[in-house]
Amino acid sequence: MRVLAFDIGCLNFAACLVEVSPSTNPQVIACCNVVLGASKECVASLIAAMHTQIRNNPFMTAAGCDAVLIEQQCGHASPKNFALSAALYMFYQQRLDAGAIGSLQFVNPRVKFSRLAKMNLPALANYKDQLVQCRGKELKQLSVNCAIELARAWNCSVFQDAMMRAKKQDDLSDAMLYAVTHVI
Repeated sequence: MRVLAFDIGCLNFAACLVEVSPSTNPQVIACCNVVLGASKECVASLIAAMHTQIRNNPFMTAAGCDAVLIEQQCGHASPKNFALSAALYMFYQQRLDAGAIGSLQFVNPRVKFSRLAKMNLPALANYKDQLVQCRGKELKQLSVNCAIELARAWNCSVFQDAMMRAKKQDDLSDAMLYAVTHVI
């Protein structure tokens, strides 16, 4: 099963294409962190930049993907986050209608940790309590730690290389974790 997952920020987004199989470890096929613009740019400019990035990164067309996941925006998110999320959803809705992808859905960012806890992965044994109890700003670091540990355990060099280059590691980590936990 191929899953393309997005983490949306107000000036950036992260995308991660993961091959998930019940019989083997998930493998990141491609991933990237994309800066869309500066804080003073209008929403239309950011959406245009996002569509340009999608066209310039072939894996983001989601051809042959079984699922496309977009991070659900929380109530306190900025209007730019909502606009980018909605524009991304509309782009992939057209792909869904054309039969190019299997499913399209928003994912709740809070669910990934409870799903990781249920997966009972040996690589995350040291984080078992945190996956259930962690709150607030600690969640960003927990996301990074879990994604790095899983990539290391699964010998996922594509993700490890992307993390070394990424300035916003939590976004890339979240996108990867959304894809990995989708099958649970």
